Amino acid sequence: MLFQTALWRLSLLAGTASSLGFQQRRAPDSGLEGLASIKTSQFWARDDPDEGDVVTDVSCELPVSASDIANSTKFRRDAPAVLYTRASEPQPLPKPDSDSADDMLKFIQDIESSVGDTDDNAIQFTPTDDQLRTWKIDWQGRQTPIGLTGLYYEFGNTPQNYKFRGQLTGCTAMIVASKKGFWAVHLWEGSKTVNGGSSFTKRISNSEVRERTDPEFKKLAVDPLTAATPSRQKAYRTLFKSLPDLKADNGDPFATGGDVDIFILTKASDHSNTAQMYPNKVAALKDAVNGAIPGSNAIDPRTYIGALDDPTAPDDVQGLLTFQYSPYDHNKADDDCTPMAAFRVWTEADSQPGIDKSWEALEGQQQGGGDAGSRKRAERPVQHEYDFCLQHDYDVCRYAHWDLQQQVQLQ
Repeated sequence: MLFQTALWRLSLLAGTASSLGFQQRRAPDSGLEGLASIKTSQFWARDDPDEGDVVTDVSCELPVSASDIANSTKFRRDAPAVLYTRASEPQPLPKPDSDSADDMLKFIQDIESSVGDTDDNAIQFTPTDDQLRTWKIDWQGRQTPIGLTGLYYEFGNTPQNYKFRGQLTGCTAMIVASKKGFWAVHLWEGSKTVNGGSSFTKRISNSEVRERTDPEFKKLAVDPLTAATPSRQKAYRTLFKSLPDLKADNGDPFATGGDVDIFILTKASDHSNTAQMYPNKVAALKDAVNGAIPGSNAIDPRTYIGALDDPTAPDDVQGLLTFQYSPYDHNKADDDCTPMAAFRVWTEADSQPGIDKSWEALEGQQQGGGDAGSRKRAERPVQHEYDFCLQHDYDVCRYAHWDLQQQVQLQ
């Protein structure tokens, strides 16, 4: 059996180990005191006499500081093998118990109920009177309030659920997600007031509503998303974000277009026809955002039955969007030391998410600290460690020399 030893990667040292407080001395036969444990959670993979095999509970090395190494307390000769610091355990996104309609419904209801209506993660789109009054766009000589809202949520280092506060009854939602965060856009279908803020229809009088023309929709609903928000509006819409706003204020979360997904949920024609009610306008919206984020993936839009009039879906999930995020959903395939984050968007009680993405967790999303590239296996065959030590004049290598030499002789 190939024994292995715990030896900190020497690249972590800023200088020689002696500069960290290690003193050269010969270890007693009972073991080598002074090297390989740090203050963070850890364990040994060791030769177990009871089991006759190596304990293979595998974790990953996190970045360690010079003081961690200098303050280490013991190097156990009786448990040679691989020492790792323990990363946080995966927190996989919950899934429905099965694909049955009942289990799917309960699953979505559980996500929805986990987010209070006043929580920050309850995405609120109702505009204030000041917002409607102050942001108007000239269309053919008439000042018309814009009919949309866009909010951005950055992914952090804790699992989160989100939901649209309330249910869509005719409006359109667009979710744009990268590995840094997601942008939630809400385009209002119509207004109850004459010349009110809306995207798809306009109220001409108390009794007459017309669909906006495609150029009108572009001017009032698409262009504000692809242009910087006027400075005079930011006082009233402090959270509103357009794509240029995100680039200027939030570190351009969609700069790497290849990791960006665009998903739209829009109103169906009626309860017996699931085709889009506004196909040209939705296509214009999708194309504009897709074009503004080169390389992004525009997912085929889905429809829902408006006016909470879907006989096939329970009332409490009609027009509902829910979201799940985990910074550590699972480990990368064939690599126990690379945590993968995940994000899903669910529409109503559909069994397939609208967005289902995963990526190597970024710095800031790591629960244990450091980015994915800093989590490395602290593992080498003993002979390699022995040779490596002989080639480097570090006290830490000479310090471990005795134990390594004994292990090599046992191979």
